[in-house]
Amino acid sequence: MRKMLLAAVLLLSVALPPRAEGQARFLDPGEVAAEVRRFVAAQLGLDPGGAEVRSIQLPPQAVLLPAGPIALHVEMPAGGRLLGRTPLMVVARDGAGAEVRRLWVTAEVAVYTEVPVARTPLRANQSVGPGSFQMRRKDLASLPPDAVTRLEDLEGARLRRALAPGEIVRRHEMELPYLVRQGSLVRIFARRGALFITAVGKALDSGRKGEAIRILNIDSNKTVQGRVVEKAAVEVLF
Repeated sequence: MRKMLLAAVLLLSVALPPRAEGQARFLDPGEVAAEVRRFVAAQLGLDPGGAEVRSIQLPPQAVLLPAGPIALHVEMPAGGRLLGRTPLMVVARDGAGAEVRRLWVTAEVAVYTEVPVARTPLRANQSVGPGSFQMRRKDLASLPPDAVTRLEDLEGARLRRALAPGEIVRRHEMELPYLVRQGSLVRIFARRGALFITAVGKALDSGRKGEAIRILNIDSNKTVQGRVVEKAAVEVLF
């Protein structure tokens, strides 16, 4: 696939209403807005209500279209993402597929997701769990990169600061319990394709869920690196 200005061709087209033969007309901003909304909905593949195009900024000058059938195509530039202020290219093509006009538009895209928020006031150093939170719809663009988005990630967590009702929790604002303690025996396992191997090991480090630690394989007496997946269980990293 040849690389152009558009790294990934994200394409959606719609035929505009027919007009009298030989009659040129100006591009209707409403048609552009409707096509941009269809494009965003198709690309995100979200449930209804999962995304919203809040506004579309069009060029101030009128765009004259030639006579004959016209189809609009919406494309996203290289490195673009459909979140917040998003530049999009709208290309008008005639019935033969030839490009007749192109224009840049800017769409303000809001993508919504359910995230845990504090159900009640929570104190600093308080131990919490999924029951301390409730899911609430939030604009993804308003969330910090380290916002906790799953209830299960809060199991056994201890807060480093107080949270007000309705407030999200960020990963640096909580501390997860150790699932593996240094010196304890753990189950180690490894996956490679269809192969699944298990063994008993001794933890050389303490670790929380998702952290990498060193484990001594008791059978081979070799030290390996693994990722803590649950209490007393470590997956070997290749």
